Amino acid sequence: MQSIQNQENLPRSWYPVCLSRELKKNGLMPIKLFGNDWILFRESHGTIGMLYRFCPHMGTDLANGCIIENCVRCPLHHWKFDKNGIRAESGFGDSPQQPVKTQYLPVQEKYGIIFAYWGRNPEFQPPTLPDSLNLLYSNPITMQLNNSYVAVILNAFDVQHLTAVHNRIIDGEITFNNESIYHLGIKFSLRVSRKKLLDSMLIMSGMGSSEIQYNCWGGNYLIVQNPTTKFCAVMILQPSERVDESKLFLVVATSIASKNFINAFITKQKLRIMRFFAVSFLQQDVRILKNMRPVLGLSSPEKDIGAIKFWDYFQKLPRFSISQDPHV
Repeated sequence: MQSIQNQENLPRSWYPVCLSRELKKNGLMPIKLFGNDWILFRESHGTIGMLYRFCPHMGTDLANGCIIENCVRCPLHHWKFDKNGIRAESGFGDSPQQPVKTQYLPVQEKYGIIFAYWGRNPEFQPPTLPDSLNLLYSNPITMQLNNSYVAVILNAFDVQHLTAVHNRIIDGEITFNNESIYHLGIKFSLRVSRKKLLDSMLIMSGMGSSEIQYNCWGGNYLIVQNPTTKFCAVMILQPSERVDESKLFLVVATSIASKNFINAFITKQKLRIMRFFAVSFLQQDVRILKNMRPVLGLSSPEKDIGAIKFWDYFQKLPRFSISQDPHV
C-alpha cells in the first residue's frame, strides 16, 4: 500500500492523539503517529508530554520505564527526560557531560482529547468555540475511517455535495475568509429540500433554512457552527500512514440558557439527539468517501469554488519534518 502523507508532507497543526480518559495519571502509552514511534505520558499532577519512544542513549524502549519528578525515566540506565525532550538527569553509565535531547512534540488537552502539535513551536493554539456562546459539550467520540483525512475536510468545503447527498440547497452567496495562512473559513446559507420525513419535520419546526459557518485550521481541524439550531461541532482528523485510513474525533456542543439542574438535563438530552444526527449525517459521507484519493481534477470554477479554495489553502500550508528539525 502506498504511504500517504508521510512526515515530510503533513501540515503543521494540532492533531488528536487519543482520548484523555485513555491516559491515566503516572501512565505511559506507546503511540504510532506521524510515521514515528512515541511515548505519551501523564505525571501525577496532570502534566502531559510526548517523546520519541526510544532512549537516545542505547535505544531502550521508554514505554518500559516509569515517571519520576515529571519526567520519563529510562529503565536501563535511569536517564530522565522532561516533556521538552531535555535530559533532566543523567544516570548509570553516563556519557561525558553534555546537553542531551530527544525528539518531543508539544501537547495540549481540550474537549477530553489529547492533541500533539506537528511542529516545534505552535503557530496557533487548538481552536475553540467562543465562550460567549455558553456551550455544553458532549463527550468526544471517535470514528475509524476508510479514507484519507484530507478527503473528509475537502468534502466539507465541497458544498455542492450537500445537495447531491443530503438534500440541502445552497441559497445566496458563498463567502470565504482567512485569519492566517493556517486558517480558511466559509459561510453559506442552506435550505432543506422536502424529500424525506425528517426533512419535512425540520421545515415544519422552522429549521428549514439556516446559515452555516466552517472554520478550518491546519487542514485537519474543523469547527462547524449553525446559529439557527444552536448546533456546534468540533471535528479533528488524525492521519494514518495508509492512504485509505484516518481517524475522526468528534465533539458536539449547543448553547445552554443557564446551568441549573433542569436546563442542564434538557440540554444534555438535546445534545444526545444532536450528536446522533451529526454521526448519521457524517456516516452518509463516510460511505461515499471510502477509498477516495483526494485530487482536484476537472473542477468548475463556479460550482466547485469551495473545493478549489480549500485545495489551494491546503497546498500552501507550512509543513514540518522531524528529519530536518535543527533542535535535536
